[in-house]
Amino acid sequence: MHFRNIASVAILAASLVSAIIIPEVPFDGVWIAQELADGTTITTSISNPDTALIISHYVATNKPRVSRNIHGRRFAWPDGDCWGYQLDHAGVDQAANGLADWATNGGHNLCSSDDGTYTYFVNRRNTIVYYCIDAPRRCGNLDTNDVRYALGQMDAHCPRYEASWFKWPGSVEIVGKAKIGDEICI
Repeated sequence: MHFRNIASVAILAASLVSAIIIPEVPFDGVWIAQELADGTTITTSISNPDTALIISHYVATNKPRVSRNIHGRRFAWPDGDCWGYQLDHAGVDQAANGLADWATNGGHNLCSSDDGTYTYFVNRRNTIVYYCIDAPRRCGNLDTNDVRYALGQMDAHCPRYEASWFKWPGSVEIVGKAKIGDEICI
């Protein structure tokens, strides 16, 4: 009985954590998305800075959220989760290589603010591999070795091309793979 109460509280708490929904983007490449506290997401192309900003608003952001990964077949381990559905294989490979390439030369820093969360992602064939910070006013650094390690952890616990994520123990940094439109960084 006590365990059921703890499990219910944990699921409720997880559903109240902010997530970000990556909107449709017009082309493959490296992008950054910022989700503001009011549910507005501003997505900017890093690959092509002349591209107009993509501004979207998800009303569901202002309500408790339940991640896709809570429904259906899944497997969670202490540092990640498998979401139970396969992604485009070529899209995963290309997006993973794209994020690793982007993170070369000493890595890239990413910080969240009071105003919202940020997510770097590489889109290939409507499949994304992403890096985010899941707490306000915190920073992280991602390099190529981090990308490869996180992907290796996901592949060790989930089928290779399954949507999933990995979070370093005691960290606020998440690397994951998903499809455009999924709630990520939960």
